[in-house]
Amino acid sequence: MRLIKPLFFYLILTAFSLRGAKINQAYEALSIYDYFKAKKLFYEVLKKQPNAPAAYGLSTLFYRSDNPFSNADSAAKYITWAGNFFKKSRVKESYNGFIIDSLHISILADSIAQKLLKKALLANNTSDLEAFLIKNPFAPQNLKQQALLKRDQLIFSQNQYYNNSDSTYSVLLRFPQSHLYPELQTLYDKQLFEEYTVLKSAQVYIDFIRQYPTNKFIGKAQDDLFQLYRKNNDVQGLEFYVHNYPKSRFYNEAWKLLYALTVKSYNNDELTGFMNAYPEFPFKESINKEIELNNKILIPLNDSDYVGFIDTSGVFVIPATYDAATPFKEGVAVVTRNDSAWFVNKENKNVFNSFYTEAFPFISGIAPVNKNGQWFLINRQGQEIAGPFDDLSEQSEQIYTVKLNNKYGALDIYGNYILQPRFDKLGDFKNGKAYYIDNGLYGFITKSGKTFSARYQWISDFDENNIAIVKMNGLYGLINDSDSLFLNARYELILKAEHSNFILVRNNKYGFYSSKNCFITDVDNEFKKELPVSYYTNGLAFKLIKNKKQAIMDANGKVSIEFGMFDEVYFAQNNLIRIKKKNKYGFTDRKLNIVIPCKYLEATDFKDSISIVKTKTETVLISTAGTEVFKTKGSLTRIFAHYFWVEEEEQNLLIDNKGKVLIENASGYSMVNLQQNDNAATYLIIELENKSKKIIKL
Repeated sequence: MRLIKPLFFYLILTAFSLRGAKINQAYEALSIYDYFKAKKLFYEVLKKQPNAPAAYGLSTLFYRSDNPFSNADSAAKYITWAGNFFKKSRVKESYNGFIIDSLHISILADSIAQKLLKKALLANNTSDLEAFLIKNPFAPQNLKQQALLKRDQLIFSQNQYYNNSDSTYSVLLRFPQSHLYPELQTLYDKQLFEEYTVLKSAQVYIDFIRQYPTNKFIGKAQDDLFQLYRKNNDVQGLEFYVHNYPKSRFYNEAWKLLYALTVKSYNNDELTGFMNAYPEFPFKESINKEIELNNKILIPLNDSDYVGFIDTSGVFVIPATYDAATPFKEGVAVVTRNDSAWFVNKENKNVFNSFYTEAFPFISGIAPVNKNGQWFLINRQGQEIAGPFDDLSEQSEQIYTVKLNNKYGALDIYGNYILQPRFDKLGDFKNGKAYYIDNGLYGFITKSGKTFSARYQWISDFDENNIAIVKMNGLYGLINDSDSLFLNARYELILKAEHSNFILVRNNKYGFYSSKNCFITDVDNEFKKELPVSYYTNGLAFKLIKNKKQAIMDANGKVSIEFGMFDEVYFAQNNLIRIKKKNKYGFTDRKLNIVIPCKYLEATDFKDSISIVKTKTETVLISTAGTEVFKTKGSLTRIFAHYFWVEEEEQNLLIDNKGKVLIENASGYSMVNLQQNDNAATYLIIELENKSKKIIKL
């Protein structure tokens, strides 16, 4: 036995010595680019005794692109082997300048992973990206995250193509760890709702609510059911609704409508009969008062440094004691005083008996409020239906942007997430899309959750034609809603104009571009950035400026007013064109015949057949025939359509577009837009010198 043990250890040492020699030979061959010999020797060593150096050598050989064996997948396989072998041995080895330890294995694994990820991203399919994730366990986390994000986006896009609940459900089962899982779950709930309720009948909504009580679109089903009952004035349906859906957003509205449909004459017998039939009616004492108040018009108005509410006779019904106040909307107004905000009704009562740090008006029965630095959504009964959040926007396209734990997401009007808080910043939705910021770069996302990569320095809102202005490398271009760049980013400025046209600026020159993907003019006109877009175009005609001379051209390139005809030229309004010649303003018709001579120091374009012009001594209203409608030595301001404000030394006046004096001895005016029983109206409030007020509904 004493002889056997030394012999055994001798054989082991000899084997290691032989392995080391062969590996050394292999690395020597690798170092002089003898890849055939290196590959053969590494394989021989691995076959007899698997170890980290041999696997690392093969991975290096396959990673290199200067030999016929180059294969990134094989490189990934052997670097994984090397990593696993090294974990067992923990022995650092060095051959011909090649170091095999955890650091160098990690560095090579990173390089291989980058090459494979680039290949997988170019392939642009989920199977290649999943293969990358499986075959590269030692890849750095940031590369894995890139692969996961791209894979999930592809999954989401592919699933949207099929757009049915079965396909979405299979994706949910297959990818439970996807970072888009919440959006997919919401999409699944939405698809299930839309498929189940395609007939849009009361019974399918009732069945859906009963069968899928946890679906995120239960609120939508209840809303649609209520709208159906309201449209049909269905008393029995409303009875069923209020008895079965007490948490519905329209629960109180359903009661009010049921009341309005049932009670007609408002006599004592009828009112008593209604209360007996519906003892659970939630507005026994207040419903009559609320209906009465809804028909009452109250207008917010400043009085000195405070705000109150006047009625249509100009009398303060709610005293001016507030720092600020909004118009009444959905029966209540937001008022503030001493850094507190609350909701009052038209009797000046705090309807929820609650105070907030900040509050916004109700829209569709929902309002954002801030309490002690946290934001919530409340319903018309003052109940919190979502929150708390770090920040919360006003509603835009029935979506609220929220901030939670320094990340931004989005809610629907029922308080459900349509986008989980995962963005560095998220803008308001406009035309179905919103920008987001990730690592300082801008991308955009759709309401359905389809995400386009963040690759811009800035992005504008998408317009009604699904076009946005983007900034790349300090210059501006245009993209569509497929994230395709159809106007290269090479302009110093791009401005949106009317009728889907854009002003392009480069080297202090401007030109016009149509969203139909064509240039209207060259970029060779003299640009002044301080002038508004409307100075250059109204979307139908385009002003050209060269050598300080102006011309007008249409979208087809036809020049209707040649350079040098006038010193300045504007766009036709009321079929008249404002012009300037020899420092005086006048007007021509569309054939450029002088209709009103150039004799005014200042002039506005015609609007509603009236222009405001100035002479040396007077300000005048003129008609399209050039007739003086009204003149004053004071100032004239158009304040709304046919109404003009006149300020003179002796007094202020309100006149109409025929020059008729409507109000004398006025001291000031204000305008307020009100929503009254679903109807919008604008009120003009004129304050007289005796402090009384006159109200005009515009």
